[in-house]
Amino acid sequence: MVTNFISEKAKIGDNVSIWHFSYVGDDTEIGDNVKIGSLVHIDYDVKIGENTKIEGQAYIPPLSRIGKNAFIGPAAVLTNDPYPMCNKMIGVTIEG
Repeated sequence: MVTNFISEKAKIGDNVSIWHFSYVGDDTEIGDNVKIGSLVHIDYDVKIGENTKIEGQAYIPPLSRIGKNAFIGPAAVLTNDPYPMCNKMIGVTIEG
């Protein structure tokens, strides 16, 4: 049965809840007391601060930075390209 995929290269803090069928990519760091809903995709090299809640079906792209005490709503899709249709990729920063 397929459940979650959590990279062996990810660093997961204490008291973190990751619900069904979620993906956590390489070199991602998740702080303490974070709650991640079902079907969330967290790509590589993402940093998530403590006490943050990410609701189900959210997409967090590579290089994103989410601060402490942040809330990402259901089915939210973040983008890491401030100039669509070009090759200048930078991460997203969200502060709580």
